[in-house]
Amino acid sequence: MNRPFTVFIIDDDEPVRSALEGLLDVLGVRVRTFCSAKAFLESYADDWTGCVFADLRMPGMGGLELLEELRRRKIPLPAVLMTGQGDEDFLPAAHDAGAVAALQKPFSVKRLKSILQHQMSKFSVATTDRRADGG
Repeated sequence: MNRPFTVFIIDDDEPVRSALEGLLDVLGVRVRTFCSAKAFLESYADDWTGCVFADLRMPGMGGLELLEELRRRKIPLPAVLMTGQGDEDFLPAAHDAGAVAALQKPFSVKRLKSILQHQMSKFSVATTDRRADGG
């Protein structure tokens, strides 16, 4: 059984998690939130589908380290890195680490919707392809 597309928000800042969760809820997107990369990795299940929105700078494991760990564990969830630091320096590092996009807080709803639509369209194609193959 396929699980619905879910956005996994990983941010140590509770108000940011809540605000992003509320916005995505209004947009009709399923959300799960985590206060740390460690909490996300400990909860992860192989049947999860969707994408990760992770903060660049968090205590313990930050967003770049999380992307490396996702790749190491062969977790196939695309990831978007977010930062509130305002430094442009992280953009090449995010891309090199495999992020599908990078957002600087505060980000526009239009940009967020664009990223989500792109990721959800890939999910729909993948789901359709699996059904066409009988799986």
